[in-house]
Amino acid sequence: MLRFFMVMSLFLASFGGAWAQGEPQRAIEHVAGNLYRFQNNFHYGVFLVGEVGVLLVDPISEGAATWVKGEIKTRFGKDVIMVAYSHHHADHTSGGQVFADTAEFLAQTRAAPEIEKSGHTTAPTITFDQRYELPFAGQVVEFIYPGPTHTDNLIVVRFPAEKAIFVVDMATVKRLPYRNFPSYHFPAVIDSLKAVEALEFDIFIGGHGPMGTKADLADHRRYIEEIYAAVGQAVNDGLSLEETQARVAMEAYKDWGQYEAWLPLNIEGLYNRVSPKGE
Repeated sequence: MLRFFMVMSLFLASFGGAWAQGEPQRAIEHVAGNLYRFQNNFHYGVFLVGEVGVLLVDPISEGAATWVKGEIKTRFGKDVIMVAYSHHHADHTSGGQVFADTAEFLAQTRAAPEIEKSGHTTAPTITFDQRYELPFAGQVVEFIYPGPTHTDNLIVVRFPAEKAIFVVDMATVKRLPYRNFPSYHFPAVIDSLKAVEALEFDIFIGGHGPMGTKADLADHRRYIEEIYAAVGQAVNDGLSLEETQARVAMEAYKDWGQYEAWLPLNIEGLYNRVSPKGE
């Protein structure tokens, strides 16, 4: 029990104070055109306002979903008629049941059974494998599976009219990947990120942190590419984990968020994947 509270304290401290104090930080931000981003503490979702209703990606939690549902109704006088899940993880997809009275639910094929058996949200009613196109708000919104990244069911949502993409967990703006790369697929994630870069967009909206541009997404992919190669070389040279952590400094990224806290964990996660010593 003591260990649990210590871990939770470190987690909250690493992300800020508002959540730890029990006051959710929530806001809605206009991105472009009919597209908006909404915040719930350290998570973000998006919604697109159309003529007949609203498309929302990632309800985040029951509290966040209840709040944003009310805000959408008050500001735009519309119901959410489609909810898309970026992937199956509960910290992004919980709360879908809040929209069950008006919405259909969309997810990648492999995400669907994981979401259904978890019981943390409403199960998808529409699934797809590689791509799903939805005419909405005067454009065709694209739901794209680029390949394995943070999970094997994480999708990208592209809004052509706004020249924007919504990308969760597989990339962030000027912040290191989360801790030890939990559930990442290596080296497949590198090619998958290149596939996302090849899409046509200007605005990069992440599920965490600030919005950015295509250049920010490329920078994140480059970091992953470089640290993967550096750790692999250290393993080939016969270095221990501690020696690898000492060698792989990634100094070009020292100004990025969580550099001090997460770089050793990034290295550890990769070392454990590529080295027999880490198994």
